[in-house]
Amino acid sequence: FFFTFFAVRVMPLPGLVYKWVTNDFAKLSDEKGIALALGSSSTLLIHLLLQSFWFMLMVKKIVKLVTKSGDGKKAKKEE
Repeated sequence: FFFTFFAVRVMPLPGLVYKWVTNDFAKLSDEKGIALALGSSSTLLIHLLLQSFWFMLMVKKIVKLVTKSGDGKKAKKEE
C-alpha cells in the first residue's frame, strides 16, 4: 500500500504543480478569469497538502515500526 500510494499520489505532485504554474494557470485565467484560476489554485494546494500529510503519517508509522526493534519491550521489563 505504501509504495502504491507513493507512486500514484505523491510522485506525480511535483509534475502537477509545475504544469499548473507554467501552463494551466495562465490559460484558465485568460479563458475564465482570474477568480476561477485562483480558486482552482486553492483546490490544487489543498490536494497537495492532503496527499503530503497522509504520506507523512505513513512514513512516521513505518519509521516507528522499523526503529522500535524491541526497545519498548526491554523498558517495560525493567519497570
